[in-house]
Amino acid sequence: MDYQDVWERKATVRSRPRKVLQIVENKGYYYPVSHQPICLHDHVLKLGELARKFILTQSLYKYSNDIAIVETSVVSKASLHVVKNILPVPFDFATRISMSSIIVDESYHAYVALDTMHQIEMTTGITPLPLPDDIELSRAMQAIKLKLKAKYHIVFELIAVCIAENILTKGIVDMLHEEETNQFLQNILKDHLADEGRHSGEFQMILAKLWNGLDEDYKQKIGLLLPEFLQLYLNNEIQKMFDRKILEALNMETKIIDQVIDDTHSAYKVTEYHPMMKNILKCFENTGVLNHMETKKSFEKMGMFC
Repeated sequence: MDYQDVWERKATVRSRPRKVLQIVENKGYYYPVSHQPICLHDHVLKLGELARKFILTQSLYKYSNDIAIVETSVVSKASLHVVKNILPVPFDFATRISMSSIIVDESYHAYVALDTMHQIEMTTGITPLPLPDDIELSRAMQAIKLKLKAKYHIVFELIAVCIAENILTKGIVDMLHEEETNQFLQNILKDHLADEGRHSGEFQMILAKLWNGLDEDYKQKIGLLLPEFLQLYLNNEIQKMFDRKILEALNMETKIIDQVIDDTHSAYKVTEYHPMMKNILKCFENTGVLNHMETKKSFEKMGMFC
């Protein structure tokens, strides 16, 4: 059975009704505690349960906003390069129509993310703080594109999205393993995972065909910058700034906020031990990216491959 047949039967936009937050479901946190370390800091624990709920609800708003941005402004945009067949490596009709279906999925995910935010705000009365208008992925992509000539941009954008789609799937799986998370959010995540599980395989196939079809010039120019891209993509600067906003909204003193942020974020480093790096390197191995010796050496040089 081909991808299109599977999509027609299983895509959440085709087969799932809208998830509506029921009052009886309004138990638990709207974001996994394990994914928001400031909640576990002693200074924050002293603020009590209402503060924890506020922090986790704001964290859900940011997560949903990130999903809306990445799915529409980044993933769909790069997927169009395949649909329009404008890359230096051609793709057949079956792949192009599969990518068209993925664009539909991603637009629906953005819709669900925004709908989720609205329903939770109406239920809790907690208004979202000003949300970032950028995400780590798009910021990292822009920084690397500044180092590449324009002819390489659409290829790099698609490679970056292929990487991100494999990371996103693991991130959703990790978020589901939290019993204290509200059932409404768990149901949203399960639907998202149902689609992303298919997407990750499709994007690995795209990356393999694209990378192995590129000439040496493309591999050389883009491959040497992939470790730097991952350093930028996997950093947590935007998250740190947003966590600071949350603590300011709780009227914490600046020096206490500084301590909480320093204690929970200062040890964060992007190395081969980063929880997402194993998945990325496995993806690169499966798709042949690390068969390019200069690319592999650039990872070894930055201490991101062992």
